[in-house]
Amino acid sequence: MNGINSPHKILLPNQTREYEEESQNKTVKTIYTTLQNLRDTGIITIYIYFISIFAKEFVQDLDFFQQQNKPVFPFVEGQLQQLTVFIESNITAPYFAFQVTHDKFSAHIPNHPARSLFNVYQVFNPQYIHLRNIQRKNIRHYSAIMELDNPSNGDYWKSLSVRLPILSSIALNYIWLPISSYAVEHNFSLYNTLLDSNR
Repeated sequence: MNGINSPHKILLPNQTREYEEESQNKTVKTIYTTLQNLRDTGIITIYIYFISIFAKEFVQDLDFFQQQNKPVFPFVEGQLQQLTVFIESNITAPYFAFQVTHDKFSAHIPNHPARSLFNVYQVFNPQYIHLRNIQRKNIRHYSAIMELDNPSNGDYWKSLSVRLPILSSIALNYIWLPISSYAVEHNFSLYNTLLDSNR
């Protein structure tokens, strides 16, 4: 209707009552008016461009925190520290979005009740383990240890089950803890397709 060659998911005129009701919807009218304004459309374009550049880091973090059934618990604190650095290093740039992100992150993450737990259980990250004084002084020596090439798979602690049965048992329990409520929230979303709130 408005110069769009192949409209998708755009409300098109029809004779149904639903369309007549929707055409009076204030939100739809506001969106239409906004998109007709060149200045507003330009701002939206800038924001979309900004997201296309900087969203990758956030999406990767989101993917990490939504992992299920993977032994990543000891690595959460490191991931949070990297995210903190990413946000703080970009907050000086003239980007409003980073200021909003920083404010929200600062309000919820540093003092989150689970933060101290994430910090403590880094002890089960094999990269924190020192073998001898020589290797202790040079972190590059860790790369020479085969078991530490992929520490998140739990193989390192399984290999110690004979020498350190109690410690390896504790480690294998804790590294498999879920790191977010994503699975629960995802399930509730699925349940809503079967049984909505009104029912």
